[in-house]
Amino acid sequence: MDRLGLICRNILEEPYITQRELAKRMELSLGTINGLIKECAEKGYIREDEDQRGKRLALTETGQAVLAPYKVDGALIIAAGFGSRFVPLTFETPKGLLEVFGERMIERQICQLHEAGVYDITIAVGYLKEKFEYLIDKYDVKLLYNPEYSCKNTLATVYRARHLLKGRNMYILSSDNWLRDNMYHAYECGAWYSASFQKGDTKEWCFTFTKKGRITDVNVGGRDQWVMYGPVYLSREFSARFLPVLEAYYEAPGTEQFYWEQPFVDMLKGEAKRRLEAEGGTLLARAEEASGWKASQWDQIEMDVNRQPENQVYEFENLEELRLFDERYQNHSDNAAMDLVSRVFKVPESHITDIRCLKAGMTNKSFLFRVDGAHCICRIPGPGTELLINRREEKEVYDTVASLGITEEVLYMNPDTGYKIARYYENARNAAADIIEVGIPFSDPIAEGQVIQKADLRSLEAGCTTDKLMDALIEIKDRIHIPLVFMTYINVIYKYGKKKFMDRCNQCGISGIIVPDCPYEEKNELLPECTEAGIELISMIAPTSHDRIKMIAKEAQGFLYCVSSLGVTGVRKEIKTDINGMIELVKEVSDVPCAVGFGISTPKQAEDVCKYADGAIVGSAIVRIVAEHGKDSVQYVSQYVKEMKDVVRG
Repeated sequence: MDRLGLICRNILEEPYITQRELAKRMELSLGTINGLIKECAEKGYIREDEDQRGKRLALTETGQAVLAPYKVDGALIIAAGFGSRFVPLTFETPKGLLEVFGERMIERQICQLHEAGVYDITIAVGYLKEKFEYLIDKYDVKLLYNPEYSCKNTLATVYRARHLLKGRNMYILSSDNWLRDNMYHAYECGAWYSASFQKGDTKEWCFTFTKKGRITDVNVGGRDQWVMYGPVYLSREFSARFLPVLEAYYEAPGTEQFYWEQPFVDMLKGEAKRRLEAEGGTLLARAEEASGWKASQWDQIEMDVNRQPENQVYEFENLEELRLFDERYQNHSDNAAMDLVSRVFKVPESHITDIRCLKAGMTNKSFLFRVDGAHCICRIPGPGTELLINRREEKEVYDTVASLGITEEVLYMNPDTGYKIARYYENARNAAADIIEVGIPFSDPIAEGQVIQKADLRSLEAGCTTDKLMDALIEIKDRIHIPLVFMTYINVIYKYGKKKFMDRCNQCGISGIIVPDCPYEEKNELLPECTEAGIELISMIAPTSHDRIKMIAKEAQGFLYCVSSLGVTGVRKEIKTDINGMIELVKEVSDVPCAVGFGISTPKQAEDVCKYADGAIVGSAIVRIVAEHGKDSVQYVSQYVKEMKDVVRG
């Protein structure tokens, strides 16, 4: 930061400022300020004048020339995101357009920029972009649309706006910041990031900086730290070094959810060089050439910390924080969903707490909330859903089956609007399995380990039969929206009758069957009946299949069951089979999905096999959970499957 430039700027803005006031504003000692003023006078930057108000300092033409390179060219305001922590308000209004004390947050910032003489303002928009269009006429701003706003983070937004930053001095601001006092200027004397002091433990990005304020490191989390908070200023010199690295990050895989600040943090740590090297070196070389810096110099990039006083910058995390700041939001949020919940439960809006967004579905938007201890879900129908769903008939169905206990407890439902409020069930989870394998109990299994054998015996001793199992599936099939397959043995099918078995599979909603003791060479024992019924016969390959793998894969249906280990089913500590080699042989002749089973029990194992395979098959580990928890096993199985699926999804 150019301290002499800052002296010149402060004198330009306030000619009658005293040395003591300068010392306080710049957070320097009075002696240091006196020395800087003396140096400015010696260089001919300032002179001392006197008028009726007394002595004042004034800039000379030389001093004005010193400030010229520091002239702020414009501002980029980021307003593309959804603002999930502010639902349901942000279902209707982008967060930056919410009012605080009767003034929209983004408008307050635009007016503060104008007061500082900054008029070239671009707003990066995405979610509900049309809501910002009125600002074009009102404030002569420009809008920049980011089409990736819903799938990528702010790194992509700044990448889209990079042409606005190159060769220019620019603010980067968040639309949802509220600044108590105007902290913008016509001139800025170096790149900076505003900071707020956080007492106690914090999960924010924490600064390490020198005595002169230069940032040397940034770490997530700390205690009693200055943290990243609020506006940022990028000088043209900073952007020349920084933007080539940001551009390389945008092209590198795995950065989709990065904040735009991440490349800067990684440059300080030396991580940027390592990350880009890992992508083969091309991105690194381009970034070095464009920045004019070797990657070994990137940690020298200069940005200062701009420490702001307490209560200067506000970034509201949720509606409840906003309520504490602006009392209007206690009971008047001007939001249709909040008003509805308030009326249904006959409470003021302040009683609606713990509000959380749920993932939007194909047709609806929903959020969780609590009202005086009750935990509920509010469903908000999306635009045009009335053309897809007859809401009156939907309500009639809910009313008809209400006494059967097969749906959620509906507390309110409007057949005209489609709004619905229902009880939220704790620990209910979407396990997100792609296929469910249903085992038919058999007294003499060939491929099963002890866990499955014991489950077979428990089922048979409890009176389970093939017919009873199928009857149970028929009762619930309409509530299951993912494919079902049977795992069974050929004796069961022969005993039942092949055609009858396949017909019953159709009645149960079964899409395929896995028959471990039916080898490829004997598949015609079942294939004609499967084909006639539209049931896929799932083939299996094993480490011993060798040359047969390609032969089996060529004619595989549904998916290919890849047996990971020799022996029987069961949990294994490690998988030693060359899974990649097996999959490569399959992919040479077929595009059929390959799923690996036998021994997969941990998220790490699922993650490892899915580096090569298309899926993981888990049986014994789930059966063991059911055996341990019995009727209470649903939540445990769901959590386990979710953990497995999360690592596979990445």
